Amino acid sequence: MRPCRTSEEAKVRGRNGGIASGQSRRKKKALRELVRLALEERHKDHFGEETGQTQAERIASLLVSQASYGNLKAMQMLFSLEAESVRCEAKDVEEVSA
Repeated sequence: MRPCRTSEEAKVRGRNGGIASGQSRRKKKALRELVRLALEERHKDHFGEETGQTQAERIASLLVSQASYGNLKAMQMLFSLEAESVRCEAKDVEEVSA
C-alpha cells in the first residue's frame, strides 16, 4: 500500500478503515453469539433424544476423555482452558475487591 500523499487521502483511508473495522467487529460478534447459542443447546443422542447435557458439557467431557487416552492436543486444550478460567477468576476477584 502506498503512503498517503495528502491529509485528505489520509482522512478517506482512515474513514474507510473504520467502516471496515466496524463491519468486521459486527460479524465476529454475530458469530460469537451463534456459537454461544449452539453450545447452550441440549445434546441429543443418535436417536434424537436429549441426554441431559448441553453441547458445551458434552464437548468438555469428550475433551477430558480424549486427554485421558493420551491425546496431546486434547491435553493442551484442557490446560489452556483451565489457565484461561483461572485468569478470569483472578480478574473477577480484583474487580470485586476494588
